Amino acid sequence: MEDASGNPIEPGFASPDYRINAYTFGFLRIWGPPKNPRLPCDENVVTLFFITEKTMRSYEWEKIYKNQMFVKKITLTKEELENSDWKYTYSP
Repeated sequence: MEDASGNPIEPGFASPDYRINAYTFGFLRIWGPPKNPRLPCDENVVTLFFITEKTMRSYEWEKIYKNQMFVKKITLTKEELENSDWKYTYSP
């Protein structure tokens, strides 16, 4: 990030809910109670995109999306999530 003069600045805010920072762990919100979670969609799948921190810092989201600049894409079904206790671990 840069200020109006082009000087680098550190962000003073947390990442949006849909993003988990690199080199850490996090969670994405799902619907339903803990004993009966469900996906917030009719398709019963969730797609995870893994994007490098360098890409996130270097390009606008529109360009990342348009050029599919992700390292890995994982689609998990509701059944796969249930079998893994609704947890997914990514280790590059």
